[in-house]
Amino acid sequence: MWEWNDYTKNDLLIESERIMHAGSFRLRPTKIVSRVRLTGRTRGAVNAQPLAYGHGMGMVETRMYDTEAGHIMGLRLGGLNISENVVPMFAHVNRDLFRTLERDLENHYRTGADMGVEYSLAYADLAEPRVPSSITVRLLRNMAFPVGTAYTYAIPALHSATVVQVPPVINRIAIDPQIALLFAQARAAVAGGWTLESYSTDFADWVGRGGLPPVDQRPYAFLDYLYFVVDSPLLPLEGVGTIGKGRVFSTAQRGYIAMANRYAQTGPKVGECWSDVPDDPIKTALVQLGAESGIEIDHISPKSRGGSNAFSNGQVTSRKYNGAKNNTVG
Repeated sequence: MWEWNDYTKNDLLIESERIMHAGSFRLRPTKIVSRVRLTGRTRGAVNAQPLAYGHGMGMVETRMYDTEAGHIMGLRLGGLNISENVVPMFAHVNRDLFRTLERDLENHYRTGADMGVEYSLAYADLAEPRVPSSITVRLLRNMAFPVGTAYTYAIPALHSATVVQVPPVINRIAIDPQIALLFAQARAAVAGGWTLESYSTDFADWVGRGGLPPVDQRPYAFLDYLYFVVDSPLLPLEGVGTIGKGRVFSTAQRGYIAMANRYAQTGPKVGECWSDVPDDPIKTALVQLGAESGIEIDHISPKSRGGSNAFSNGQVTSRKYNGAKNNTVG
């Protein structure tokens, strides 16, 4: 069914359908058509909850695990922060694939009152009908909104693309025996007493000043040993960048730490990435990108308190744990 909604004169058309889920009827959006107005806004003060979460007597369900309240028509394109414009999106889709799609729309945008955009949503998972399986977007021109419940556009789309939603996937890597041996030798050197501060007085100054955690709390100190001492052509550790206090981990460092974590697993976990923190609420293998169970590389000694980006100060956590962790955590 179509609904004509003149939200703040936004020329917005919404198509929704009624579904049955968990014993109650609710609505889910299937199409949104609107004019484009670049606003630069990225989010509201509080995101509206997905339309399909609402059911009976104004009740709203809690957020689905590993999803976010994703705006179908982005706020920066003129979309509104209303439930009709929100669906559950897996975090890695919302923060990466869909964000890229929105940037593409902006790049193709041509200023003019006749510019419009059409979003079509498909739902394929019968067990979970609230989550769209794909979202197709078309950027339109010469778009006309007549008074009523229909819309027209005379010229084919300037740009079109489809984002497919799939749940986060565990990324398991194959173990190279030579790299496994290299890691084992480096760990043995660290177990034998090698530390950053024993390597150089420059690092010794960081101890006690928040730059490095205690020696027994450095799961990836052996990567520092490989970087500063061994410099193996088998794993050259390129792209590390500047090591210093109060610095973020480079993209390369994050990749090496996640790789080393996968090599450290045993049994059926081998090749998977798992949190290093016993108190982490995520008790499963971690996934890539922005899901709650996504891989985060965290400073053990907080960066805001001078914690360094040396490998010795890194640990793997879930995004959920790292997002809740404050700077008082060691």
